[in-house]
Amino acid sequence: MNTTNSKVQTQTQENNLSRNFQVSQKQKQSQDKKMPSFTITNLPDDILYHIFSFLDVKSLCRICQVCRFFKYLSNKDCVWLQHLNSRPVLIESALSYSEFKYGGYIHRRTSSSFDRKTQYKASLNWSNGAFRETSQVSHGTRLMPWIQKVESNLWMSTKNIIRCFCVQKNGNLRERKNRQLYGLNDDVSRFIIKDDVTVGACRDGSVCGWKNESCDMMFKYDELHDSEVHCVDFYDQTMVSGSRDKTVKVVSMKPERDATDLLKKTIYMGDRVWSIKLSPCGSLLATGTAGNKGLPALTTWDLKTGEMLSTLDPDHQAGAGILDIKFETPHTLLTCGYDTNLSMWDLRTDTCVARWTEPFDSTVYCFQTDGNYSIVTGTARYGMTRLWDKRKTISIQQYYSGRNRSSPVYSLVFDPGRLYVALDIGIHKLDFT
Repeated sequence: MNTTNSKVQTQTQENNLSRNFQVSQKQKQSQDKKMPSFTITNLPDDILYHIFSFLDVKSLCRICQVCRFFKYLSNKDCVWLQHLNSRPVLIESALSYSEFKYGGYIHRRTSSSFDRKTQYKASLNWSNGAFRETSQVSHGTRLMPWIQKVESNLWMSTKNIIRCFCVQKNGNLRERKNRQLYGLNDDVSRFIIKDDVTVGACRDGSVCGWKNESCDMMFKYDELHDSEVHCVDFYDQTMVSGSRDKTVKVVSMKPERDATDLLKKTIYMGDRVWSIKLSPCGSLLATGTAGNKGLPALTTWDLKTGEMLSTLDPDHQAGAGILDIKFETPHTLLTCGYDTNLSMWDLRTDTCVARWTEPFDSTVYCFQTDGNYSIVTGTARYGMTRLWDKRKTISIQQYYSGRNRSSPVYSLVFDPGRLYVALDIGIHKLDFT
């Protein structure tokens, strides 16, 4: 009996101990549930941003795979900005145009939908020459199209029409047929867009202006020149045009009267005028001619008086004409042309302060700058474009487009991730994203 009772007591004690242990475990679990667990995700965002700032690019890419929260934080611009600034190639959005306003100089930069991480990836591809080429617009006959990008729209000349294309999120172009500009009788040679106004030059010597939103014609000056108009520009209500007839004409854009009464002055250049550009304040005029017969290829003029202010590059080779001109600042002028050079001029000293030479000895038809350090030039052979850094004399990379067609690049526009080139067969997109 005693043995049996002791066994029962022992079993009872073991059961009580087990029951007490289970109760204590449940109490401990309930207490653990009540007390919040601390992880690295509980840190404030500012602390995590500071931690991420010590990571290299490879580690940041791995952090993106940890969880959605880390992916969200590591994709922020503040994390990638320091890595982007360390890149030798940093493509900014291209400048649309510049102006004086309230006594200060303002750059108007086209909007960009690229975050800093995407820009970093694209900068690697710009440097390495890695891109995907697609044909966006094509036409049956060979033309000399001109393109210009304004915000999310890309405008292109096709024969005697200026067409509008919407740039979608993936960079593809979708034509907006309700925003085409008509009215010219011959092919459009050049056009320019500012402040919702488009002015186009025609090969028959006429010039026309439209309102972009309504596509209504503002004015049309027939036979303004005796032959083909190569270039046009305007500021406020004053328009200038250069032609094959060796003249530059300054005309008012007010549509009340005919062109003969609106003609302010005519500047006789003595040679074909290939390019023309007004300064951001509208007081200075830069003209580029064919450079023949010992005449200067690049000159600046006072727009009000019509007097020549300076002759740039007086020792140029015969025929080294200027095909494209752009003002980057009120005192800085960029030019390119038949001399196979891209040149930067300081108008305060009338000297060339920088020059980048095309290594293949090819004519430079056009160029575009982002207003920072990057410049892209379009050449006369095989649809080749070239990326330059203003701080270096050697080009960074070259790109071929057009599927080995021997077409010049007549004009181009770019943003941080894509490059659009206008060839004789249409528009091609080079996607670096």
